[in-house]
Amino acid sequence: MLYEYLKLNYRQNEPIFISDIALPNIKTNHLRQMIKSLCDTGQIKRCDTGIYYIPSGDPDASPSHEMLARYKYITRNNQVFG
Repeated sequence: MLYEYLKLNYRQNEPIFISDIALPNIKTNHLRQMIKSLCDTGQIKRCDTGIYYIPSGDPDASPSHEMLARYKYITRNNQVFG
């Protein structure tokens, strides 16, 4: 369920912030457990605290530092922060 949601809403190597995941009726603790399970199976990877991504086929590929900075501090989900 969570993985399908992530695949529909995020591209490969695009930062996924846990705080942005909007699934009704799922509490934060359960969401974190689901995220950990996806990490354990390799379906998603962690790149920073609370930030994950869906890996592409390339094992060396991950979100760039520029992309992480842009998503974290400037703009994300059509909202401008700075």
